[in-house]
Amino acid sequence: MAAKEHSASIEQSFEAKYHKGGKVVMQDDIEWPDAENIDTTLIPASLWLVGDRGVYLMSNGLPSMLVEGSQTNNVVAYAQGVDPRVDKEWYRVKHDVFGGDDGVEPLPLSLFSDLMELNDDDTIKILLMPESMLILAEPKAKPKAKSRTPKP
Repeated sequence: MAAKEHSASIEQSFEAKYHKGGKVVMQDDIEWPDAENIDTTLIPASLWLVGDRGVYLMSNGLPSMLVEGSQTNNVVAYAQGVDPRVDKEWYRVKHDVFGGDDGVEPLPLSLFSDLMELNDDDTIKILLMPESMLILAEPKAKPKAKSRTPKP
């Protein structure tokens, strides 16, 4: 939320509104937008829902949020069952919930504003549908306080 610049997703790289001068400039040697022409201050802050080696959320803020002690590994939050570090069936599950192709779906931070007060052990559920998605918070059940009746 505090980042002043943000990385563009592949789809955003092809949108003129995110390029300097409002025009997509293609690299000469390949049919791909010139990254130097993208104005990273125009890219909206978002969490990326990524499907590649697993399915996870990560910030698009620049500079990137890196794992402590790493110069290349971004901080990510893996979806349950799709973490290749611990889930044996991660690839099958990734294919079932995200499809066979890799991809990034930018999710505006405004979708998460009501969830910022969740605890670290609370759960966020993202339900993907062909034309929409639903984001739900599932706070971990808090222990009920025991009532005591004062002794007379």
